[in-house]
Amino acid sequence: MQKRLVGFLWVVTFFVGAIAGAEVPLLFDPRVPLSVRQDLVADLGFVQGIQGSGQTPRHSRLIGKVSGSDYLLFFYTRIRNVAYVAARDDVTMAYVQAPYYNTMWLTTNLTRYQPPQLYRVNYYWHESRHSEWPVGGWQHTVCPPGAKDLKGETVHGLLSQKSLIGFPGCDSSADGAYGVTATMMGNLIRFCTNCNEKTKADAEVLRDDSAGRLLGESLRRAVLDDLAQ
Repeated sequence: MQKRLVGFLWVVTFFVGAIAGAEVPLLFDPRVPLSVRQDLVADLGFVQGIQGSGQTPRHSRLIGKVSGSDYLLFFYTRIRNVAYVAARDDVTMAYVQAPYYNTMWLTTNLTRYQPPQLYRVNYYWHESRHSEWPVGGWQHTVCPPGAKDLKGETVHGLLSQKSLIGFPGCDSSADGAYGVTATMMGNLIRFCTNCNEKTKADAEVLRDDSAGRLLGESLRRAVLDDLAQ
C-alpha cells in the first residue's frame, strides 16, 4: 500500500540478523521496535526455507521458481531499508513511496492486528513490487462503488474488515502488487513441498484476497487461469 509521508528524518542503523548463518542485508530505522525486527527476520528465514516442485508461467515470469532463493532475490533487490510509522488508517500494514524507492514503511497496524506469519510475508512481497519506481511503482487504483471481491462481497480490508470503496486498495493491472501476491500465494498452495497445512490455508485466504482486489474479470482470470494450469 502506498501513502504520503511528511517530515520524516531518515536515520538508519544496520541490523545484523541471522538467517542460516547469514546477515540480513537490511537497514532498519532505530524506531522500528525490536519485536517487529525479529518478526521480519524470522519471516525471511521461513521464506528462505521454502522448497517447490514447480511453478506456473506467471510465477516464473514475475518472480522465478517457487524457492526460497528466488523469493529472497526478489525481495532483497527491491527492499534495502525498513522504517516504522504510526498507522494513518485501519487498513494499511506497510507501504513504499518516492523518493525512498527501496524503503518499506511498516505501520503500527502490524502490532495492532498481529497477523500470522504468511500474512506478513504477503505484505512484504506486495511492497517489494511497489518499489519498482522506474515503472511507476505499480500504484493502486481507488476501489470504485460496487467493487466486489471473489465472494461477491464489497471489497474490504482482510484484517480490519473495513470497506475499501473510495480507498486506493484495488489494482487495474494483473501484474501489479496484488497480482504478484495472488500468484505467489497460489503457487505456494500448489507447489510448496514443505509448507504445512496452516501455511497453505493462509495462502488460500491471501490468494483470494489479492485476486479479489483486481478490477475486472479479465484481470482476475489472467491470474486464476494461470494458477489452474
